Amino acid sequence: MEVLFILMLLGLGGLLVASPIVAIIALVKVGDLRADLARTNRLLRDLEGRIPEPSGPSDTRPDVAATPDVAAPRVPQTVAPPARTPSSSSPDTAAPARARKAGLEERLAPLLLPGLGAVAVVLAVVFLVRHAIEMEWLGPAVQCLLGSIIGVALIAGGELLRRHPVERRLAALKPSLITPALVAAGVAALFVSIYAAYGVYDLLAPLVAFAMLAAVWAAAIGLSLLHGPFVAALGILGGFLVPILVQTGHPSAYSLFPYLTAVSAAALAVLRYKGWGWLAWGTLAGAAGWPVLWMIDQWYNLGAPAVGGYLTLTAILFTYLPSGLVRHDTAVGWPRFLWALPRPALLAWSACAAMLALALLLVWVDDFGAGSVISAALLGAFLLVAGRRDVTFDALAIGAALLAAIILASWNLPYWPGRVDILDTLPPGLKPFAAAAAGYAALFGIGGLALLRGAARPGLWAGVSAAVPVAALAIAFWRIRGFEIALEWAAMGLVLAALCLGAASWTSRRRDRAGMDGALAAYAVGVVAAVSLALAMALENAWLTVALSLQLPAMAWIHQHTKVRALRHVALVVAGSVLVRLVFNHELFDYRLGATPGLNWMLYGYGLPTLAFYVAARLFRRSGDDRLVLALEAGALAFLTLFWTLEIADIVNRGQFLPGDNLLETSLRTIAWATIAFALLWQCRAARPRPVAVWGWRILAGLAAAQIALLHLVGRNPLLTGDPVGTWPLANLLLLAFAMPAALALAFRIETRRQGLKTVADAAGIGGLVLVFVWLSLELRHAFHGTTLNPHVTSDGEWYAYSALWLIYALLLLAAGMWRGNTPLRHAALAVLMLTVCKVFLFDMAEVGGLFRVASFLGLGLSLIAIGWVYWRYVSSPAPPDAAAPA
Repeated sequence: MEVLFILMLLGLGGLLVASPIVAIIALVKVGDLRADLARTNRLLRDLEGRIPEPSGPSDTRPDVAATPDVAAPRVPQTVAPPARTPSSSSPDTAAPARARKAGLEERLAPLLLPGLGAVAVVLAVVFLVRHAIEMEWLGPAVQCLLGSIIGVALIAGGELLRRHPVERRLAALKPSLITPALVAAGVAALFVSIYAAYGVYDLLAPLVAFAMLAAVWAAAIGLSLLHGPFVAALGILGGFLVPILVQTGHPSAYSLFPYLTAVSAAALAVLRYKGWGWLAWGTLAGAAGWPVLWMIDQWYNLGAPAVGGYLTLTAILFTYLPSGLVRHDTAVGWPRFLWALPRPALLAWSACAAMLALALLLVWVDDFGAGSVISAALLGAFLLVAGRRDVTFDALAIGAALLAAIILASWNLPYWPGRVDILDTLPPGLKPFAAAAAGYAALFGIGGLALLRGAARPGLWAGVSAAVPVAALAIAFWRIRGFEIALEWAAMGLVLAALCLGAASWTSRRRDRAGMDGALAAYAVGVVAAVSLALAMALENAWLTVALSLQLPAMAWIHQHTKVRALRHVALVVAGSVLVRLVFNHELFDYRLGATPGLNWMLYGYGLPTLAFYVAARLFRRSGDDRLVLALEAGALAFLTLFWTLEIADIVNRGQFLPGDNLLETSLRTIAWATIAFALLWQCRAARPRPVAVWGWRILAGLAAAQIALLHLVGRNPLLTGDPVGTWPLANLLLLAFAMPAALALAFRIETRRQGLKTVADAAGIGGLVLVFVWLSLELRHAFHGTTLNPHVTSDGEWYAYSALWLIYALLLLAAGMWRGNTPLRHAALAVLMLTVCKVFLFDMAEVGGLFRVASFLGLGLSLIAIGWVYWRYVSSPAPPDAAAPA
């Protein structure tokens, strides 16, 4: 026990006490200062006796400033001033003397020496007490009493030293740490002595020790008004440590947290009176740390009402005590909000944010008990009132609304069998949740509407008033019904929409007041959201996303008539939610499809959002072209592409949504992507094309080209896979897989060349001609073999037909190129012709026999001769000279 006592003395004394020895040294130094002051006065009197009175305008005698403490009498002149030497400088040219900069010794000595002296004194006291204990000079009671007497003596000595006139004069020139160190030493000695009497020697009852330590804390807070922040910091620390030092064995939140409230209130009052704002953050740390410790250690004996009331009172104290009941009516813009806050407001914001987080933690630890849920509602009500009273704190209402939403969303609901009808009697486990949802909706819905009138930002209050009831209904529907269709819930959504419509009507009659347009827009969005939620409750899962998307045109129409900028941000959030649900939702593949292929939920699940995004983009664009318009246009394009992609997969798989890679699905998908890309490319003819159109056609055209190269020509090529292509000539799968993509590629070639995209035009032209070549070749094979294109036997007649077909294709390309004067087309004809030559000379010579080989070589030879003559006659021959031209 003695060792513990000594260690406590050493720890607290080494940090917070100061030295009576230093006080003695200070008194000695005061005597030395008195002697120096007397010598200085005598020297001033001697100098005044030697300085003559000014005799004319040329006299430049420097003034001698009298000190405020000593008035030097004027002495008659008896001694003439010394003559000036030529080297001495005049007062007009003399540079002003620089103030001497304090050295390291002068800066550290006043701070370091008192601290070292305090440590030395404490060590001396510790060694003395230890020696007395070892020699059994002092008993436990005498030790504690002696420590208390020493503490009182140190406090009295510090106060007497502070009242000394010389100390007051010196403190006016430069603050001294001597007296605060003595008082802090006395306070620490009292803390240690009382705790040793209780915790080490068991001389005091817990309640008596608690009361005595609390009294010492109160005395330290009072003494800090006279002795500075050092004593205040000690008092605040001691006040928060008292409940840890004294354990009654029966902890109770109803006795602990009122005491902590008193500690915080007293500390904040002193700090505000003295202007020690930096110590308020330490008070906040202690005030916020205690509930965490309590919930960790006493989770089974929580006392949620007491803890919740403490959180609300702490938020009130930190909101109003540091800055007072001062109202700020000027709203600060949201981007500049955080760094525009004054320091007391920043402290209040931090405290309220910490209390919100602790309130949520309290609800979770209390397992959503009534006390913690009601306490969170009380905290939210205070934040509503505080935000309405002072615009600096109005955004805290959003934090309170988020707290209510998180509590409802994370509520630990019990399991119950069967389906729950809201019109019937609820199971006992659901009644608290339903009551909490209704209570939070009423608090924020009615409270926001009541505080709306005369507010600096009416749109914020209307948004809270409209958003929380809709969110509470949506969360309750999710937690109780699991988004299953329920017409009674849809009726509740319509009732909520009617209430929002009534609030919007009330707001519209006051549009002449500042900021009411934003409030009207918020309630209008609430009407749209409630109606959309009712539709989702009455329809299937896909309709939830449809309902969200249908809000966008409505919000665009409201924005067009109200010009509320905040609506664009809300619309951007809604658009992002719809995009995530329709683009990245893997549960889409589990949605039930219709019995008829193509007639399914995708018609409205993707079709309506596509139309909604397109219309909203057009309406929002009338008032500004920003990232919202870009997101809406991109979303409309994404939904249109996904609709055709998934619809094709459903049609091909006959009502079973199984995206595959067969040639029919691949061909239709390629045609759809290329068609959409060509439509976007057509829109790029405008002087300033839309970014979505520019990048959209490039992405889709690139995807279509990659799919053609990887799947049409290689992966799903019927010549390689043996898949059937149909029995009809020309009107078969080859038409979709090769002929139509070739036509689209040639159309891309014409349009891109018109828009000056020469590289893309050349690539599209080459791709189109290659696809035509493949299509003709595969159609010829289909004519010989029917629906399957990969038999192992190929007749001589078929080989000869390939040569003839390719030769005709080359001649047609050559004719078209010469007719249109198109050099790339003639080059393509030559490429096909050279391919035919290679086939005839390298393959037909060895594999084809009889008359087919003769016909192959004869036809090729005559064709080459004819083509050579055509080139000589129409391409290579020089132009005839102009007879009318001068020589």
